[in-house]
Amino acid sequence: MYTRAITISLAVSLGCSEYKINATGDDVEAGVEGLEEIPEEDEPAADEEPGDTGEPCSEVVTAFDIEELSTLQDAFSPDMTLDPRVSSFVRPWVRDALALRFDTPALEDGATWQISAVDVLVTYPASRFDEYPDGELISVEIYEGSDPRTGRYWSVTQPVYRDELEWEDYALPFDSAIAGTFGDYLQKGAWLRFDLTEEIAAADLSPESVVVGVRWEPMSPVAVGYSNFNRACDQNWTEYAAGSGWILNSDSDSGNGCSWPMMRVELANTYTDDCE
Repeated sequence: MYTRAITISLAVSLGCSEYKINATGDDVEAGVEGLEEIPEEDEPAADEEPGDTGEPCSEVVTAFDIEELSTLQDAFSPDMTLDPRVSSFVRPWVRDALALRFDTPALEDGATWQISAVDVLVTYPASRFDEYPDGELISVEIYEGSDPRTGRYWSVTQPVYRDELEWEDYALPFDSAIAGTFGDYLQKGAWLRFDLTEEIAAADLSPESVVVGVRWEPMSPVAVGYSNFNRACDQNWTEYAAGSGWILNSDSDSGNGCSWPMMRVELANTYTDDCE
């Protein structure tokens, strides 16, 4: 993360048929519109009665989407800072995270809200797309509460395989500082999905207040897209060197000069009442 820095406090709008989730926080400009429901199976024939399997049903919603708040500005990977042209103005980092708060509505007995997935926009320069090795690792981390230095956390690591992702073409702006140093304004980007349903049970973590972040392997070539410098800086946590500890990038909410990692966070509502 680097400033012209990075940070966040949110309220999110969850919308499922009748649910509305508000992302709480002054910096949030847009909530979540609509609900992405898990596809339903074909309806039974008219003369058949649907059986009650006893299995719970789920509805999912994208509760945080950086693309609703900002636009793609740059790309960063730890190995970029090996170049002195970049290290002269960028302090390398190995972890970058956002403190998020989700105002979820009350549910019926037995129903739960759960952080079900995180998507991260990974990028490679278009001109050298095929040169990067497959299988490089990158991780998503979820921390309980608003401070990653305390409390419990969960981590999911995935390899990046080009053939398994859907890549799109992106054009970075002329003032893209890091990727622009190499002339890499044309990028290939894909949303890498981290499924958390098996890692974090609904009973283990309330989504009301969490820190969601990205962790790179040492000198990783896997780049992550970064937003424009129009985001708040007082709730972004960064670890600049492995083992050095988390640093809050600002203790004031007075500035919106930070760039955030391009991420999406999904919540799931699981219930059994009237489940068809």
